Amino acid sequence: MGKVILENFRRLDIYSLNRDGVLSRHTSSVITWRNQTNQVMMTTTITPTLTQSGLVDCLTLSIGGHTQQITVNYYHSNYGGQSPLFLMGAHRTRYIYHIPEWGRWVTRHDFKNRYFKEHESHHMRARDQAFKLRARLGLPVVYPQCYDPVHGWDRPKGMHLATFNRIRTKIDSLLQVYYRGMLAFTEGTYANLDLEDG
Repeated sequence: MGKVILENFRRLDIYSLNRDGVLSRHTSSVITWRNQTNQVMMTTTITPTLTQSGLVDCLTLSIGGHTQQITVNYYHSNYGGQSPLFLMGAHRTRYIYHIPEWGRWVTRHDFKNRYFKEHESHHMRARDQAFKLRARLGLPVVYPQCYDPVHGWDRPKGMHLATFNRIRTKIDSLLQVYYRGMLAFTEGTYANLDLEDG
């Protein structure tokens, strides 16, 4: 199995489980994932083990005969109270991912998995950053306008002129990175093509 891209796999969000009351129940809960046509893709049964204080100590996750116990750890939130996190190995995390080939739930830390953004090239990340900054200025983020430099646009109401100019300069520099990267990619792609005349 090659590099794992986590967005390709089903995930559990412990914040959502806590919000939906799954962590405080004395009975099992069934979580189902469906595709766009409402076809069931995966089902897991979650059984919490509660302490005397009512907090969940661990979760037992069952999928197709495979069972895995995962510890739940609590930390004191800045907003008051305690918030849960999955504890796997030395890592506390909000998300865990199910990888069918391994038949288990994993975290990105323990297996050094990467998110899709980390596979992107430098120039594509620069383009996405420019998109976000353009949106902050109220500029269209739709092709082809998104590739145009930021000139002739009014400063958003309430934004300081120095901030506006700084963002504008940053967008221009990010788009230059994008253009150079695309040019290098295109030249490299065409250089590798075996073209024939006629």
